[in-house]
Amino acid sequence: DRGMPIDIASPVRGSGWLVANACCDPNSPHRNILLAANGGYVTPEMFALDLTRVVGGRLFEGAGTQNEDYFAYGEPIRAATAGTVVSTVDGRPEVPPGESASGNPTVTSAADFAGNNVVIRIGPGTYAAYVHLQPGSVRVKRGQRVRSGQVLGRLGNSGNTTAPHLHIGIQDGPDILTSNSLPL
Repeated sequence: DRGMPIDIASPVRGSGWLVANACCDPNSPHRNILLAANGGYVTPEMFALDLTRVVGGRLFEGAGTQNEDYFAYGEPIRAATAGTVVSTVDGRPEVPPGESASGNPTVTSAADFAGNNVVIRIGPGTYAAYVHLQPGSVRVKRGQRVRSGQVLGRLGNSGNTTAPHLHIGIQDGPDILTSNSLPL
């Protein structure tokens, strides 16, 4: 039933994980994204979550100018539920932390927006997207069945991002920019 939220497991393990840019904050950049697609409009990020790690009240050690400074960087990302991989992107470059979305040199087309990512069909008309992974870290292939908890790749900073984090969303189609976000 599309009216019911979808239960998923956490795609990360351990303590200190912070959910940012969640659905219900009216100031979240995810909440207000409306794109023209499929002859209408879609809300591709409305219910998506950004996950990052906090240690000692901080997101990073040192100056935070390198991706490796961030506590979340490189953490294994796991399938939040079982399904079949419908697409993967790997090998896109990462952006240095703090780069503005408008000045990001690694995003030159819509195809670059999600950076390195994995999309998994988890049910009829229901897909899970794991976005901003490290280049070279994606461990699954199109057509592969995955189980809940299986490692998909590592948290990175690729695509339209300003700092290392995992963007996870459940959506009604396989394309990250032309699908509607679903409650999870």
